[in-house]
Amino acid sequence: MADPVSVIDHQSRYAAAVLRGNVFACSNQAGVTSAAGLSGTAPVLMLSNPFGSQKNLVLWYAGAAIRVAAATAGAVWRASHTALPAATVASTVEIADNINIRNCLLGSQAKPVGKAVLAGTGVAPIGLALLGAILTGAITTAIAIPALGRWFAGSIVLGPNSAVSLQTGVASGASGWFCDFIWEEVAV
Repeated sequence: MADPVSVIDHQSRYAAAVLRGNVFACSNQAGVTSAAGLSGTAPVLMLSNPFGSQKNLVLWYAGAAIRVAAATAGAVWRASHTALPAATVASTVEIADNINIRNCLLGSQAKPVGKAVLAGTGVAPIGLALLGAILTGAITTAIAIPALGRWFAGSIVLGPNSAVSLQTGVASGASGWFCDFIWEEVAV
C-alpha cells in the first residue's frame, strides 16, 4: 500500500504549480528520425530556455515512444546543452516544426518562455540521463514496448541560455520517434 502522506505531497505539489499556470508540456505531432550519436545538429526534440529570459525551466518529465526499429541497437539519453549561441535558443519555430506546446492548466492563455524545437544548437550535447535503449527487429520482435520516459521531478533546471534534448546512440528508423517534455517555469 502506498504511503498516504507521500501520495498527498506529490498530488498537491504538482497540482499547485499547474493551477498557477506555470507548467507546460510539448510533443512532436509527427514522427521524426534521430541521428546517430549525441548530435548538436539533429536532436529528436530539444527544449531550450532563451538567452536573457527571466525564468528557470524546471524539468519534470522527458520521454519518447518509438514505432520503427533501428538498424542497430543503441542507447537513448536526455542530453544537456549549455553556453549556447544566443540566436540558437531564441528560435520560435515550434509551429513550423509541428510541435505543440500547451499550458497544463487547460484553457489558460499563459505562454511559455521555453521553446521546443526539432532543430539543433550547433553545440554538441553531453548525455546525462539514460532513458532506455532502442532495438532492432533482429533483437526483438515485440509488438509493443513501454515509452522511454523518466520523471526528473525538478532535479534538472534549465537556466537561461541552456537546453535539454532527447538523443539516440544510433540512427532510428524513418519517422519513428514521438517525444515529450513537461516543465515548470519559475522566476530566476
